Amino acid sequence: MPPARLRRPRLRRLRRPPRPHGRRPAPRPPRPVGPRRTTRRQETDPLEVLRFAATAGREVSDRIEAALRALEVQAVPCATPTPGTADVMATAHRAGKRLAVVSNNSDAAVKLYTDSHGLSGLIDVISARGMASDPGLLKPHPHLVRQAIEGLDADPATCVLVGDSTADILSAHSAGIPCIGYANKPGKADRLSTAGADTIITHMTDLLPATT
Repeated sequence: MPPARLRRPRLRRLRRPPRPHGRRPAPRPPRPVGPRRTTRRQETDPLEVLRFAATAGREVSDRIEAALRALEVQAVPCATPTPGTADVMATAHRAGKRLAVVSNNSDAAVKLYTDSHGLSGLIDVISARGMASDPGLLKPHPHLVRQAIEGLDADPATCVLVGDSTADILSAHSAGIPCIGYANKPGKADRLSTAGADTIITHMTDLLPATT
């Protein structure tokens, strides 16, 4: 015997109760007219803020740059030295290798940092963000890397950049030099490899054999 077939319940349309004679429904309030409200993401990267400020004119850009430089200089005493970096730089310097610092940070902050940690005597060139620099020429644009190579009076074929970000890798490759990815945090090795790092290190002292 076939199973019983269940009938779907039918929903009846309910009729509205009749309106009282002579009464009309209250009119609906008019819908507001104007542009839709959109939620804007709050930018937290200071360099992105600087890039955006550059689109608002030179006066605005200069004011934002001055404020950012002041904050970077103020933060220098709080900056923690990367373990092993001073040893690698000193070893390379003794071996006669020339060194450059390439940074999107302001040149004032970089100079203060290297002076504070006794590294200035090991560095031949600082290629960093100047007061009147075009934010569009910061990494990942190759400008700062090329500027460092020119300052060293070096052949790009003899240079290498050590960096801890995808911007470092992209700028190095665009300038025609290899880049060693410094994976100083969990998960960074995969990101730097995906970005095209030529090799990956997890500690700066991994560079010591190549600096002698």
